[in-house]
Amino acid sequence: MKVFIKDIDRFLSKINKESNVFGGDGKYPTACWLWTDSLIQKGYGGMYLSGKRVRAHRFSYEYFVGQIPLDYTIDHLCRNRGCVNPEHLEAVTSKENVLRGEGLTAKNALKTHCPNGHLYNERNTYQYHKNNKKYRHCRQCIREKRRIGDGYPDGIANKDKTHCNRGHILEGENLYIRPDNGRRQCKTCAQLRRTGKNKKI
Repeated sequence: MKVFIKDIDRFLSKINKESNVFGGDGKYPTACWLWTDSLIQKGYGGMYLSGKRVRAHRFSYEYFVGQIPLDYTIDHLCRNRGCVNPEHLEAVTSKENVLRGEGLTAKNALKTHCPNGHLYNERNTYQYHKNNKKYRHCRQCIREKRRIGDGYPDGIANKDKTHCNRGHILEGENLYIRPDNGRRQCKTCAQLRRTGKNKKI
């Protein structure tokens, strides 16, 4: 797109550099340059160049900083969409821009545990894509939901057992509770398996 001197002059005339506005929450260290012309979708500044509407903050970045890399978007570091201060703008990927935001996707990405308190780690997290969106689920919750569906209370298959299959009592120092699924296991049996003496009593 060709840009003429008159376009640059018109762009500069629509900027208020003395806004005394310091970001969307008023805490950004330097003042925003507010766009004084029309605002378009979601509060971004807009202007026409060669008959085509462009976003003012993108034009500002390219004029003051340089060309925007292919498939990159411009993130407002100050969280003020009406700002065109080049010091408040950064070229980032769309994914990075979403994760930096305040939307539902960004909030979910910051969560370290599922709603039931299970840790979101590599082993316990199931991820899949649907409709070009990425989702994640807690594997432990999936397992417990299946066990509840099979008739086990609270999703724990052996919750009410007092002894293991070999007759050892499941309590005190002989009881081991697996952290990944809450299942109770007999330490004596585990020791017998390690020593090869796992004969049923």
